[in-house]
Amino acid sequence: MTYLSQLLGKRVLDSVGQPLGTIADLAITIDEQFGGDFPPVTLVLVRAGGVLLRLRWELIADLNANGRGSAALLDSPRAHLTVGAEKGGEFFLRRDVLDKQIIDMSSNRLVRVNDIFLVEDGDELRAAGVDVSFRGILRRVRMEDPFVKATKKLKIPMTRRHIPWNEVEVLRTENGGRFDDNRCGDSAA
Repeated sequence: MTYLSQLLGKRVLDSVGQPLGTIADLAITIDEQFGGDFPPVTLVLVRAGGVLLRLRWELIADLNANGRGSAALLDSPRAHLTVGAEKGGEFFLRRDVLDKQIIDMSSNRLVRVNDIFLVEDGDELRAAGVDVSFRGILRRVRMEDPFVKATKKLKIPMTRRHIPWNEVEVLRTENGGRFDDNRCGDSAA
């Protein structure tokens, strides 16, 4: 299992080992016919200097999620890259889901997403669920392992709370979490 927090900031190298940038976000497609219960990652948003590149997931040849500072390798050299465009029905995991409130459909309550877990399914990476536990926050600040070791010594249980993706309802706002200034319509007439 891989967490979004382990992938964000990971270096991206092309097929000849040249650095391209770092992973800034992942997009999933939530259309039922395409994504189903556990939607696949379709785009990787890569920060290359001051530019954000949208790379199709198929371009990722090796996603080595273990280890800090490791790299995701692309299938092609930089000169042969094609950039994908944002489509309707896509959610960006960092922008639209992480740190947002969602509805846990199994218990009908609002919860905050602290991390997102992903699973490899053949050549695809799929959103498997969300982590709403304190461990998700600790993982994002790279303190999960030391904190868990300390709580084990003190015999304090430290559990994860995962909610499967097919049991959550993401509350989507306009403009990826930002509301339009004109959301109330014309009120001056």
